[in-house]
Amino acid sequence: METRNSFDQMVSEISESERLRLLAQMQSTEEQLPSSLQATIEQIDDSDEPFEIRIKKESLFLRLLVWLKAFLSNTTKEIIYNEYKLAQISKNVHKVYPGLINSKQNLLLVPFYNQISDLKACADFFRPYFVPTKDNEGSFYVFLSTFIMPEVTSDIKSNADPFSNPITPEVKPEMRTQLIRKLEEIFDTIPAQDRARMYFSAKAFEWLRQFVKLPFSRAIAKFTSVNERNFYCNFDQLDSEITAFVSLLCNSLSIPDEFLEALYMFSLRNSKREMSEEEGRDAGEFISQARSNISKIQVFMDTVPIRSLGCLIHNDYRWHVNLFSAGEDWFVKYKNTWKKIFEQQWTAWESECRKQALLTSLKTDFQLSSFPRFPERPWENLWNGLPFTYDTTLGFLNWFLREQFSSFEIDLKTVLVQGSFSKTENHTMLSDTFNSMVQLSISFQNFERKLSVHGELGGIFRKIEEERSRTLQAQNKVEQMMREIESDSKTLIHRFGETARNLCQILSGILGLSKDPRFDTVTNLNKLTDKKNEPIIKKIEQALASTENALHFLMELEQIDRQTQK
Repeated sequence: METRNSFDQMVSEISESERLRLLAQMQSTEEQLPSSLQATIEQIDDSDEPFEIRIKKESLFLRLLVWLKAFLSNTTKEIIYNEYKLAQISKNVHKVYPGLINSKQNLLLVPFYNQISDLKACADFFRPYFVPTKDNEGSFYVFLSTFIMPEVTSDIKSNADPFSNPITPEVKPEMRTQLIRKLEEIFDTIPAQDRARMYFSAKAFEWLRQFVKLPFSRAIAKFTSVNERNFYCNFDQLDSEITAFVSLLCNSLSIPDEFLEALYMFSLRNSKREMSEEEGRDAGEFISQARSNISKIQVFMDTVPIRSLGCLIHNDYRWHVNLFSAGEDWFVKYKNTWKKIFEQQWTAWESECRKQALLTSLKTDFQLSSFPRFPERPWENLWNGLPFTYDTTLGFLNWFLREQFSSFEIDLKTVLVQGSFSKTENHTMLSDTFNSMVQLSISFQNFERKLSVHGELGGIFRKIEEERSRTLQAQNKVEQMMREIESDSKTLIHRFGETARNLCQILSGILGLSKDPRFDTVTNLNKLTDKKNEPIIKKIEQALASTENALHFLMELEQIDRQTQK
């Protein structure tokens, strides 16, 4: 079985020519791509000084006014001062952003409603591209690194990938330690410039990932409609939503070109749905739309004093939230994912070494120079190949039934027909086991036909392959078929194991080798001959040895196949 590199699987489903074409389309638009989002500078008093110190810095007139109002209203000076500062914020909003609010009635007006609606449209554009990254940030960072620091990726593949070493029957115990140490060395020597570029991209990734989760729909739903063009919302209805918006939209950050390229291609590679052209199916169109939507986000940040609105809505001139901060852990997630990839690679490489060791026995016991493959494997031709758990096991058992079992099938029939069984029940057991093995051979043949081009499943595989489309419907159908194939294969393998063990027990008894009292000999075995008038006892011995060897190989191959697919 051809072993696929785990890194190569990360960029599978996109051919190299297609990948280069997509990058060319993207790079043709890069000159106009916005490189950053800049938060609006608002006239907010961010001093953390206590009120007693702060009030002393105000004019004498203001201090007297605050004292007088507090005295007349029987309230604290802090409350009066807060009202004064909020009035300043409100006045500035009315002056710089007219029509956005009605401060007398504490209302957000239709311009804010329209801006939030436009911002929601931006989130709707980016949201589908983040679906494949859910709970998969580490894989995205590894994928992103192929754009930002390809030399590091190449170094890992050349010097820390188990498959960079020859496959041998014996695995040196120190090899794994040496490769892990080399991987750590590569991590430790990543240039500072590359780390910085990865951090900026990771911050952009995390920022946009949180942006698409902002409660746009909930905020819009809280506006009351006067008519189809006029909406308003009370300040106190948006207190929780405004907090979420402020935490993100008061940040300045860069959005590197490589990040958007990686986001698009990662989504394209992992998408399990049909992507329409409107959603950016074309690479150049995606970059163009991304640039447009980032510009719209900047327009919101320029035209909506979101921090000032937060102070007014929460009725506190000193109100603030912790601004968004993320991306710092990109390196940890990046390293951990590479280590997982390494473990997968090591397991697969170790399995290949075990197979190499088994080849010696394969040549000795079955005169085969390589592991037989199952004749029909339609999953290998679809979408650059799909994983299948029982590849080697299924191929070997299919070969065994066709070549080995068929070679001693007639001799077993002779024993059944002409043998004098010491125990009648052994004849019944051999008859049932023999028939089971014959039926199993037929099942393998039917399974092969089912997977052929004209078969029930093989025909569907071919149709989907010819359509060259990975729609949601096609994806679901293929997943359903692969589950059915895996289930059928598991059943066939289980049936073979059970039938072969029964056959070995019975043949051991026939040959007088069994210590189990349930199995006894065939008294006239030495007198039975084949069509050439040659004694068949040797062939029964060969049948037993061959079946026992097959069971041994079955145990080994099942473990190898399962390890390869982990």
